[in-house]
Amino acid sequence: MLLQLLIKYRPFLKKGDKIAVICPASYITADLSEAYAVLENWELEPIIYPSVTAQDNQFAGADELRAKDLQDALDNPEIKAIIETENVHPFIQS
Repeated sequence: MLLQLLIKYRPFLKKGDKIAVICPASYITADLSEAYAVLENWELEPIIYPSVTAQDNQFAGADELRAKDLQDALDNPEIKAIIETENVHPFIQS
């Protein structure tokens, strides 16, 4: 019973909902236009944050930018979901 009180259920996404797209770690090299098209095909509105196109060494912008994007998305009551992009590296070469 107590556990049920602690869990806050979120409603399902619906047409027109805004979805934040952020990049909290390494920068992205991939073309994300197909991913945006899928969201739009589902009649969702992707909101692209600056970290998605930023680069600072291996990161998607400076720490402050990435933290700001996440916090702004969390604070925005119009944002109904957050998608975090990720650059997958099969191995790291030294």
